[in-house]
Amino acid sequence: MIRGERISPPASLPTGTIRRAGGLVVCALALMALLAPDASPATAASLEASVRPKSRPPLGGADSVRVHIEAGISTDVTNEQFYEDVYTDTTFLGRRLQGTPETSRAAVYLADVGGFYAGGRREYHLQQEVTLGNNLMRAATSGTIRLRPNEDWRLSLEPALEALRDHSFGLDRRELRAGVSGRARHTLIDPANALEFLTNADFLRTGGASDPYLLGHNNSRTSFAWDHTPLYGLEWRLQTETNVRTFPDSASRSHWEQHLEGSVRKDLAGGHSLSLGVESQRRHTLHDASTTRDRYWNHHAGLEGIARLGASWTLHAGADAEAFRYDSPDSSIDFDYENSTAHLSLRREAGLSWTLAVGPRYDQLSTTWDPAERYREIAGVIDVEHIDLRGWWSISPSAGWRGYERSSTNVSTSSTAIHSSYAFYALQVFADQSLPARLRVRLLADGRIEKHQDASQDSRSLYFSVDVRRLF
Repeated sequence: MIRGERISPPASLPTGTIRRAGGLVVCALALMALLAPDASPATAASLEASVRPKSRPPLGGADSVRVHIEAGISTDVTNEQFYEDVYTDTTFLGRRLQGTPETSRAAVYLADVGGFYAGGRREYHLQQEVTLGNNLMRAATSGTIRLRPNEDWRLSLEPALEALRDHSFGLDRRELRAGVSGRARHTLIDPANALEFLTNADFLRTGGASDPYLLGHNNSRTSFAWDHTPLYGLEWRLQTETNVRTFPDSASRSHWEQHLEGSVRKDLAGGHSLSLGVESQRRHTLHDASTTRDRYWNHHAGLEGIARLGASWTLHAGADAEAFRYDSPDSSIDFDYENSTAHLSLRREAGLSWTLAVGPRYDQLSTTWDPAERYREIAGVIDVEHIDLRGWWSISPSAGWRGYERSSTNVSTSSTAIHSSYAFYALQVFADQSLPARLRVRLLADGRIEKHQDASQDSRSLYFSVDVRRLF
């Protein structure tokens, strides 16, 4: 199901950030480790299996044509339930269990044609997708042309067109999207360095749609990046990107974005690795606007480390820090905040197909503008993954507690608290499995239960999707 582009970040459900002082210490330690002496070539060569690929495999090969067709049926079931006070005119009926059940069924079709020509130096790809259902009707066409004039240049052009009408949840979403993007990548004299240029233009029109949050737009994007990926040693990437969006139905939402990003990665002796990424984004409106939702700074930093404990055991640790700073923040919708997350997991690889990861996850939201939104969350997560030639399965149960600083329970001393602390239990399942007779089934399930201190805020939700297709 295709949704409209999210134009502004959600104020009450932000993602990612460590405190400023702690973040500086973490970044300093990361840089010290990243600038440590390189592993010797002999050591690195012996660890080749644990080092990620350094470059994309070249285009080429004999001229060929490949045709792939899928056809089948798809079913989506979703339901969110919660308690709320119910009234009929002015008569109070008490607290009732409310829900938003929805079931969608559709026939699906995909055709994919691709291949190489001109001695394998040019590649083409054309894909057509069609969905015909009781709630969703969609047709999308996309194509790709990749050229390799010589060993140093790679060029690509990708047009796309999509039409959609979605009647889910009583709304009428109508979308017409079209766009084209072009990419050029040039490897320098030193093959460890490459420059990449990307440009993109697209538009969305929503004629007759009843969804007030879906706005038509025109979007243009350009980016420039420098990659340094040596066979051994420090890897890094620098990128700058500019986006301009205009909204025919809402001139006040028209804005531009400037985005800067940098990342470094170091593979260490013993199979260990460390990576650090930082990015900053500035959004500003093209015209005077009454709200500040599109006038802000967004900063993000992330640190990830992997320690190999043996042939099949690894320890993964990471921390992320994010901060939003609005030009004119307020305490109700668009307010300044900092969000920090951290995770630690012990990972076990059993053979070539099974992986088990277990560990804690921490999440904290801090803000001085709206104390009712401040919370701390701790959870335990288990990830089980199985991959073989016939399919891919992933099962991830989790459970935890989110505590709001000002919980809206009977013992709360704050009259402005709108959330109550709660325990949650969640399960995510993904499967892509081949069956006899050239059938393939794809499954996605996501369930969550929340038990609040204020029982009137209890909720549970379920999303379940099954897609069965015949491969031709």
